[in-house]
Amino acid sequence: MKRLKGVTAIVLSAFLIFGSAGSALASEGTVTSAPVTSDTADNSLEDQTENGGVTGETGLEETEPETGDEQKETDYTTDQRETEKAESDETKDSSAGMTNSGDTVTEDPTAGEETGTDGTGEETEEGNEQDKPEEEQIPKLSYRVHVQSSGWNNWTENSGIIGTTGKGKRLEAIQLKVKMPEQEATETPVEGTDPGTTGLDAAEVATEEPEQPAGIEYRVHAQSYGWMDWVKDGAQAGTTGQGKRLEAIQIRLTGSLADQYDIYYRAHVESYGWLNWTANGEKSGSLGYGKRMEALEIRLVKKGEAAPTGEGDSYKYPDLSYQAHVQSVGWQAEKFNGQTAGVTGQAKRMEAIKIKLPDKEYEGGIEYQTHVQSIGWQGWKRDGQIAGTTGQKKRLEAIQIRLTGEMANQYDVYYRAHVQSFGWLGWAKNGEEAGTLGYGKRMEALEIRLIKKGEDAPAQTAESFKYPLVSYQAHSQSVGWQEIKADNDIAGVTGKGKRMEAIKIQLPNIGYEGSIEYRTYVQSIGWQGWKKDGQIAGTTNQAKRIEAIEIKLSGEVAEHYDVYYSIHMSKIGWTNYAVNGETAGSTDLSKRIEAIKIQLVEKGGKAPNTSGTKFIEGYKASDMYYSGTIQGKGNSGNVQMGGTLGTTGQSKRLENITVTLNRRTEAMPSGTIKYAVHLSKTGWTGWSEAGKVSGCTDGSKGIEAVKFSLSGDLSKYYDIYYRTYVQKYGWLGWAKNGQAAGTSKIGYRVEALQIRLVSKDASAPGANRNYYTEQRIVSGPDAGMYARANLYSSSTPYIIMVDRGNRKVGVYQGWRGAWKNVKYWSCTVGAPSTPTVSGVFKVGSRGYYFNSGNVRCFWWTQFYGDYLFHSTTYYHNGAVADSRLGLALSHGCVRLNINNAKWIYDTVPTGSTVVVYN
Repeated sequence: MKRLKGVTAIVLSAFLIFGSAGSALASEGTVTSAPVTSDTADNSLEDQTENGGVTGETGLEETEPETGDEQKETDYTTDQRETEKAESDETKDSSAGMTNSGDTVTEDPTAGEETGTDGTGEETEEGNEQDKPEEEQIPKLSYRVHVQSSGWNNWTENSGIIGTTGKGKRLEAIQLKVKMPEQEATETPVEGTDPGTTGLDAAEVATEEPEQPAGIEYRVHAQSYGWMDWVKDGAQAGTTGQGKRLEAIQIRLTGSLADQYDIYYRAHVESYGWLNWTANGEKSGSLGYGKRMEALEIRLVKKGEAAPTGEGDSYKYPDLSYQAHVQSVGWQAEKFNGQTAGVTGQAKRMEAIKIKLPDKEYEGGIEYQTHVQSIGWQGWKRDGQIAGTTGQKKRLEAIQIRLTGEMANQYDVYYRAHVQSFGWLGWAKNGEEAGTLGYGKRMEALEIRLIKKGEDAPAQTAESFKYPLVSYQAHSQSVGWQEIKADNDIAGVTGKGKRMEAIKIQLPNIGYEGSIEYRTYVQSIGWQGWKKDGQIAGTTNQAKRIEAIEIKLSGEVAEHYDVYYSIHMSKIGWTNYAVNGETAGSTDLSKRIEAIKIQLVEKGGKAPNTSGTKFIEGYKASDMYYSGTIQGKGNSGNVQMGGTLGTTGQSKRLENITVTLNRRTEAMPSGTIKYAVHLSKTGWTGWSEAGKVSGCTDGSKGIEAVKFSLSGDLSKYYDIYYRTYVQKYGWLGWAKNGQAAGTSKIGYRVEALQIRLVSKDASAPGANRNYYTEQRIVSGPDAGMYARANLYSSSTPYIIMVDRGNRKVGVYQGWRGAWKNVKYWSCTVGAPSTPTVSGVFKVGSRGYYFNSGNVRCFWWTQFYGDYLFHSTTYYHNGAVADSRLGLALSHGCVRLNINNAKWIYDTVPTGSTVVVYN
């Protein structure tokens, strides 16, 4: 309209200036168009409306050609034909009614209308036609939407609601267009110009920039797409066929239309209902909440006229949104500014998080990084990227969040973490750490707030970030990796006899460059290499104990701190503290470390007690040796701990002994070894100490028994074991700590001796029994069988000997070297084709009877596979089938008299040794 009025004023001025000359020009410049029938125009309009096409500059609607059809020519609308006809008539009338240069234009003050007069003051017919007031033309606004499960709805014009309410259906796409009223203008060519160009157009081309076309532009925020590009004049905004909801919209007018009109619109949004009106490119709907837009209302309002009114917000969006991935839950729904993401009270770890600013008002963004179990700080993420892990069962332990760009100048971001064992911690802000490090605690929930600078911040009630100076984790026998401990807490197990097998130590957030280094002394391995900063020292799944440890700091941190550590040792308990690389524990003592405490103390700070014993070094085999005089051979020379002093099977007595103990370092237990001997025809000597000879030195007497004991700290950490090889008996059992070993009163000589220092934490070399006797040997009815029996031991007080060649069974009670015959029987063994198996076996299962064909055997006792001791054979009716003994005719079993078979069944324990020989 503004442009149309301008054209009218210029044309009137041209009339006054050029007079009748202008009439001729106007007549030559009349614009005509091909006649169009009303039916054709109306049908064309309907087609175009159905297809939704519109042009921004001409207001002409367009249609897309259907597949297989030719492109239709654009038809003029009914309004355009009427406008063109009026322009043609006015041009003709104007040309005919032009006055000469002396004519004037006056205004009737009564009627308020312009009248054209000639020189006589009479009103002309042409002036009446020229001066009729313009009828205002209103632009036509059309819009339609694509609705979930319904598709495109009908076009709505100028005002009205499109979409649905109360049905839970999303809007998915929208089209808008504006049809402009045709401009009324008389176009008169100017002399010397192109006949197709009016003088008006030529002037404008020479003096004005082209105006922006009048039209409409709009864009939408679509699910998973975000804000899409601006489109205009009937183009589709949004998606179809993808099931994506529209969440928000912006609409604005362009060109001369924006100068004359405002466009108002409001959205009906899931959960919120109708929001308030907004206008001219402002945002309407919601963002960041995942809410669908369900309906839309749009109005075109002339500037200065009353605008639609409502209450509340026209656009809802959070300042901040975030989403947590939780153990056994997965991704939760988005949370907003201050809401809790994650869970509390359910012992579930947060595993990942995404944070974003859905519709920030300033340039910039939000960045965040997480500290993840076994990974550490991952590196910064931003604007909705995933921080943390999914599918790996790893806990988040700490987080940092910060704003960037202009957002950081305008806002502060506050956040706090809910942490296992600690609950809600205090608020951190702007990149500070929140959560914990070094404790192995899961972050369970998170709250984040975006606060304008200068506004009230959340109240600070506790630390926002907890971390120890030093943290450590122990791997214990039958327990595995325990929880992380820190700052002098106990790691490991006490009071349950469980060994510590491995350890990891680290400095979570010390603030100085450097490392913590450590190494362990491991059972049967010795000292391992140095580890540092969370690496594993020791072993896992090998059942090996840690016996000693050394810990030290390196780098800059060593200039500011000392590291102290105390260990809990088996049968000793807690030691005082070692410091800065000193050895804590023991070596060569088989003594397990069960638990540990570690702490860092700032240089000059109060240190724990470091007095007393912290490390015990054990005696190696080479640190103890012994020697003696052997009958007929003289001095034996030194024999290392555990070796045999003397002879076996040579009938030579041992006459004296000397024991030597070498304490190489101050860390080795102090004390000495004392010993006494029982000499033939003399009895017990007094106690001698290490390095002294005990016994006979003139060759006249032999040793019959010995005793050894320990004194001082040596007795605190060690037992001393010893055993003797005695005439006729052979090796007796192990004695210890002052017990007599050997014989007396029966004149049997000691021919050999073994001595061992054994840590109280180590296994004994053998059973502490049958190490001394005052009874003479009784070989029984079979001296050869008896001698053979004394070569074997048994886990019970019984051994059964089977002589296949002589078809004899002997049962002995006692122990190796001191077996006493208690039973001796004839037997039947396997036939030559099915011989009884030879070897050393153990008594196994047993039973009342079994059948073999037409015969039955009673009181069977298994000793190997299907080989049994059992009775001779009987028929099923109880009659004797074959009672013969002393023969080789069985299927391989050992047959006995039924009473003897039952005696074995009743008396000899399972596990007893059975020796079958030929």
